[in-house]
Amino acid sequence: MTTRTPASSSRLTLTVGLCFLVALMEGLDLQAAGIAAVGIANAFALDKMQMGWIFSAGILGLLPGAPCLHQPPRQPRCCCGCAISSPCWWCIC
Repeated sequence: MTTRTPASSSRLTLTVGLCFLVALMEGLDLQAAGIAAVGIANAFALDKMQMGWIFSAGILGLLPGAPCLHQPPRQPRCCCGCAISSPCWWCIC
């Protein structure tokens, strides 16, 4: 049985907190597009087919980075991806 020291406990809390923030930010782009869909369609007079292309473009934008994460070493690539994308999303929001 292992005991937790205050340092390992705070590191665990930090890790869980960072994972929560990454998961929250990861879904933000999809949620924001869904909420804004009605306003976008009305402002640009788009039908459902055109809106489908807009949502597809957002999902297709995720594909180029996906193969990079499936090759070792993963941790530096994930950290770099989060470091680059998070400030960009905060600037947009």
